[in-house]
Amino acid sequence: MKTFFSVRTSLRNSVRNSFKRKITKTTSLESKKSVDSMISQEDINNLQCGQFKAIRKFSIILNLFKDGIPKKTYKTMFKKYENVFSGKDAIDFLSNDILPIIEPTGINFKIKATKLIIYFLKEKFLICLSTNIGINTYTFSDTDIYCINENYTIPKMSLENKYD
Repeated sequence: MKTFFSVRTSLRNSVRNSFKRKITKTTSLESKKSVDSMISQEDINNLQCGQFKAIRKFSIILNLFKDGIPKKTYKTMFKKYENVFSGKDAIDFLSNDILPIIEPTGINFKIKATKLIIYFLKEKFLICLSTNIGINTYTFSDTDIYCINENYTIPKMSLENKYD
């Protein structure tokens, strides 16, 4: 006859294994979704041609940021935040990986990245988890924790060349 502890251990193991299977399923779905929304190099090269340059540039930056930002798990005193990133990570990713691709001849990528993050906060594309969510402060800090608002709809523009 099985003891209570052996039954409890077997139940825990089965729950852990089913949880691991769920995690692998969701990660494979996320990787498929990110492949579908990838921006091609041709779209980036054609940014200077055609109409609606600013909107096309903004949607490319949002898509690249959403798909590429490295997300981590942060623990504070009583809470654990998963799939979030710090302000420093966001600035580094924007200034080192995205903005040099979009504007190869530009300078001061750190300042532009900070202004973009503040604009993302105003547009509610990013949510600051470190402050009270009910308070609408659009101040940026390197030490705050941010997450991407999954309900935000990125402007759907045709990224093809549209000549005047």
